Amino acid sequence: MFDHVEFWAQRTVSPVDGSVGWTVVDDAYVEHGHAGAWLRSLLDAQGRSVGTARTYAGRLALYLTWATSTGVDPVAPTVEQPPQLQPHRAGVAATDRCVGYVHDSEHA
Repeated sequence: MFDHVEFWAQRTVSPVDGSVGWTVVDDAYVEHGHAGAWLRSLLDAQGRSVGTARTYAGRLALYLTWATSTGVDPVAPTVEQPPQLQPHRAGVAATDRCVGYVHDSEHA
């Protein structure tokens, strides 16, 4: 799907209380600020599960990779651009959509 993965979903563990969360990092393991803050708000402010955060982190990583590889502003895509992201339109099987895009070093 992409020549080069630029963003990854990354599992996080708090050094303070051991709580688990998820964020999005680039190839240099630098957190994407907006994605990380939003994912933390899901767990902390909205009470969503860690599984929900993991799923959203993987999908955000795919979207951010697509946006940067196509030159699209990730926070302001035009109406014509989002259909390009849909894997079924690109000929990718549904089972191949997210393979390899979630990085969980503890379970890798």
